[in-house]
Amino acid sequence: MPESDLVVDFQRVADGDPDAPPVDDLLAALQAATERGVEAVEAVHDHAADDAATLDPEADPDAYVDVVETVEDVGYLVDRVNDQVALVADLVAARPDTSPGALAERVVDFVEESDGMLLPSERAERYRDAVVDDA
Repeated sequence: MPESDLVVDFQRVADGDPDAPPVDDLLAALQAATERGVEAVEAVHDHAADDAATLDPEADPDAYVDVVETVEDVGYLVDRVNDQVALVADLVAARPDTSPGALAERVVDFVEESDGMLLPSERAERYRDAVVDDA
């Protein structure tokens, strides 16, 4: 699984690397990545909904299975991106009273929980690129 440069930078902050980027810059980048992830999930959802509306499952059962799998994948991505949205809100609220290392550790823990070293928003963007843009 590829790593997210942003997550790697958060890991550097969590590890106390003095050459790591400032946590405030990383939080801004995380907010931007989260917004892109929300847009990506919406694009995949819209694409799947359009496919489902025009598809005849009896005429093309394989395509129907593909759409159902896409919808299931989108459900997972929506949940994880929503979790990321909540994390960002928590981090921004906690920023004044929390050390950079502690904030960074929360991001790393969140991603490692189920996504390896890739943000859910980045996974959503890659999925959109594969499903929507290659369609």
